[in-house]
Amino acid sequence: MKSQSYTSDTRNELSKCMDYFKYFTFDNGSTNETFCKGTGTYNGSTLQKMINDGYSNDYLYNAGIINSNNTVNSNMANQSYTSDTRNELSKCADISYGYFENKGLMPSTKSNPSKFNQKNNNAKFMNVSPTSAQVPYTINNFIGLCKGTEKIYDNDLIGFIDNNTIRNDLKNLNITTQYSGILSSLETGNLTLNENIKNQTYQEDTRNEVTLCANYFYNKYGTNGIAYIATNISNYFKNNNAKFMMSQAYNYSLGNYTEYCKGNMTIGDYNFQAALTNNKFNETDLTYLTSKNIISKSGDTYTINSNIANQEYQEDTRNELSKCMDGCRDGSFDEGSTSETFCKGTGTLNGMSIYGNLATCNQSGGGSYSNNNNDDTFALPLSAAPSGFLPEQCNYLYNNNIAVSEKEQLPYFEFTIDGKNTSNKDIVYNVKLIHGEIVSSKSENNRISDKFLIFKLVEVVDGNEVELINNKSFTTINNTILYSDKVLKNTNTEINHTYRLYMIVDPNLIVGNTDRSDYSFNDYANLFASIKVNVDGDYE
Repeated sequence: MKSQSYTSDTRNELSKCMDYFKYFTFDNGSTNETFCKGTGTYNGSTLQKMINDGYSNDYLYNAGIINSNNTVNSNMANQSYTSDTRNELSKCADISYGYFENKGLMPSTKSNPSKFNQKNNNAKFMNVSPTSAQVPYTINNFIGLCKGTEKIYDNDLIGFIDNNTIRNDLKNLNITTQYSGILSSLETGNLTLNENIKNQTYQEDTRNEVTLCANYFYNKYGTNGIAYIATNISNYFKNNNAKFMMSQAYNYSLGNYTEYCKGNMTIGDYNFQAALTNNKFNETDLTYLTSKNIISKSGDTYTINSNIANQEYQEDTRNELSKCMDGCRDGSFDEGSTSETFCKGTGTLNGMSIYGNLATCNQSGGGSYSNNNNDDTFALPLSAAPSGFLPEQCNYLYNNNIAVSEKEQLPYFEFTIDGKNTSNKDIVYNVKLIHGEIVSSKSENNRISDKFLIFKLVEVVDGNEVELINNKSFTTINNTILYSDKVLKNTNTEINHTYRLYMIVDPNLIVGNTDRSDYSFNDYANLFASIKVNVDGDYE
C-alpha cells in the first residue's frame, strides 16, 4: 500500500452503503442490501430509523447514502451492487475513515467491538472526541495511516489491527495478510521471562526530568490517564493515596504524557501545573516528583522545573531488570515480594508470579499480522485476561525485551559422517542440499521457491549443539554446498561427526491477494518443501 495512490469511490450509493454495513449482523431474513434499500433491519431498526435516532457520520453524507435533510437516499432502492475494484490503499482509507471519521479511531481490547453503545444504541464504539493535543481527522489522515506514514492517537495501522479494532474489515479486503512458516515457526507466540534478568542488577534511571516524569505517569496511570484526587475528600484519604477513578475512556500514550509534563496538554481537564496548584496529586506522587527534580516546593506551593519545557524525551538504554522494576514499581506485591523479586521470578503480585502474568499475554492464533509494507509485529492478546497483565503491559514488557517469545524445538534431520583417513592427503567432504521427493498429492509446481527456505546446521558435541551455519539461504538449490570440512591425513583412529540440519520458511514471506504478495492465499495453501542431504568427498 505504501507505493499506491488513493482513488475515490465513484460507484453508486447502494454499493458504498452495502460495503459500509457489510459487517453488521442483520435481523433474520435481512441483508446489507435489503437494509440499504429500506426493507431490512438491524436490531429491529431500519436505516432510516437509525438515522432518526441519531446514527450518522460524515462518510455517509459524503457518499450520498444520507441526504442533507437526514433522509435515506431513495435512489438506492433501484440500484444494483457493484464490487469495489480499487487498490488496497483506497479501500483501507475509506473503510477506516467511514467507521471512525474526524474523531479518529482508538484501539479496542474487545474481540468484537460493537458499533453501538448502551446509551443511545446508535453511537459508534469508542468514537470519542480528539484530545486537546489532536485535531479533527480527515480522509488524508487515514490515507497516511494506511500508507504507514501517519499515526492516529499515536498508533499506526498495526496497532489497530493487533487490538482487533478493524482487523476483520481489513483482512477480508486483503489489506492485511497472515502468515507463518510451513514447516515450523521460529517462535511460538507465547511470552516468557528473559532469563538474563535473574543475573542483572538494578541501574538507577539518570535520564532527564521530562523523561522520568513521562515514564512515571505512564507506568502508573497507563492509557486511561491520571486519576486525580477529588478536592472535597479529607486529608486522611489524600495521605493514604485514595483516588476517584475517571469513568471516561481515553487512550493516552507515552508521547501524551511527555507533552503533559512539558505543560503542552491537559489530562483529565488539568495541565501539569494546574494539577499541582489545585492540590490534585497524592503524597506518593509529590514525593517522587520532588526527589527527581521534576517539581520543587516553596512553602505550600509546587512548581514545575522550568528546564522541562525545553527537554526532549530520552530512550531507556538500561538493562531489562531496571526497566521491569520501574514498570512494576507501583504494583500491589504480596508479603515479602518487591518489584525486584517479582521481576526475577521469585516474588508475587496478587498471588501470581511474573511467569503466570506473562501467560496471560500468550496469543491464541500463533500467527503474525502485517500490513503490506513488509513490517511484521508480535500479535498480543485480543482481550485482557480476568487477572494478569493488560495488553499495554504485555506490549511494554515485550518491546523492552523483559519478556521474550518462547522458542519451539524445531524438527531437524540428523546424520552422521564417520571413518578414518590413513592416506597422506587430507580428504575434504561437502554437505550438499538437493530437492527431495514430491509430497503425495502435490506436483513440482507446488514446491516452495528455494529462496524462501532458511537453513541452520549444527554439530552435536558431548550432547550440546555447536552452531556451524545459521540463517543461510540460497537463490537456487541444486547440489548446493551448505558446509565443508575435512578428515586430516594419517588419521588412524575412527572419526565421528553427528550433524543436525534445521529448515524453516522465511518469516518475511508475504501471503495475500495483492501485487506485493509472494504467494496468493490459494497457492500458499498447496505449497510443500522437501530437501535431501548429499555428502561427497575427495582428496585435497
